[in-house]
Amino acid sequence: MYVGLDLGGGYVKVGLGEKRLQVPNCTAALKKSNSILVGDQTAVEDGSLRHSDLTYSRPFERGYLTNPDNEIEVLERIFKDILRVNPSAPNIAGVALTEAPFAPSESKAYLDEIVFEHFGFKSLVKQNAATVAAFAHCSVTGKENSYSSSAYLMVDFGYSFTLVTPVLCGSPVEAATKRLDIGGKLLTN
Repeated sequence: MYVGLDLGGGYVKVGLGEKRLQVPNCTAALKKSNSILVGDQTAVEDGSLRHSDLTYSRPFERGYLTNPDNEIEVLERIFKDILRVNPSAPNIAGVALTEAPFAPSESKAYLDEIVFEHFGFKSLVKQNAATVAAFAHCSVTGKENSYSSSAYLMVDFGYSFTLVTPVLCGSPVEAATKRLDIGGKLLTN
């Protein structure tokens, strides 16, 4: 079994077997104390906290990993405290990670280092997020057989940017992929 990860600028989407979760991809310091909150602890929906009480730190800027130490904190919270995943357990094959097109090689190297060296997973599979979304669409609609012979236009509205990616016969057409620096953060601020 693989741990499925989609590391977004706003949320980490995680899948493990039947478990699916979405955790804020950030840490936050309480302004009135030295306490640090990580991932799901930063949620303010229950009314005990307000956004104005917190100073946020995010591992991604403009859609690219810029603070690997911050990402490690969030993933440690997810793997150790929430999912209780042991990377060396025989039932855990590794990590399946979505990867954004145009990501700098330094960001990709950081993620490899985090998965293998920090957490000790046995393997890592990287896939373009648009390809995964197209395959998921085919699986949900019962059209798995048409995936490798069809064309899709995937639009990914993210926290920092929007990606428009054509997927042809199961592969992303990178030369035709367009990035717009307009995302949820800009639209809600």
